[in-house]
Amino acid sequence: GKSHTAIDWQDKSTSVYMRSTATTTTIVAAVLLRACVSLHGYSGEGVPPMYGDFEAQRHWMEVTVNLPAERWYVHGPDNDLQYWGLDYPPLSAHFSWAVGRLAQAW
Repeated sequence: GKSHTAIDWQDKSTSVYMRSTATTTTIVAAVLLRACVSLHGYSGEGVPPMYGDFEAQRHWMEVTVNLPAERWYVHGPDNDLQYWGLDYPPLSAHFSWAVGRLAQAW
């Protein structure tokens, strides 16, 4: 077998230290980014009746889950396009539908 030398131990120790440092740095950076983002408002925050981007995403999930796909982009009594009507391509609408279904199952 191979004998362990001081150099082998030092290489392993340095590798563990570097991985630990990288993990700690990544976690600290993620927490700082989250803190910086959360200190500011969002588009339309507190502006009734539409209340901004969060409400738009919530409403798009509601529309896509509760209406057939052929009515997602059609103005009607169940889909007021003036109130956060879907204005993204169908792929985005299907993503809203999938997330909405996931939320319903939750």
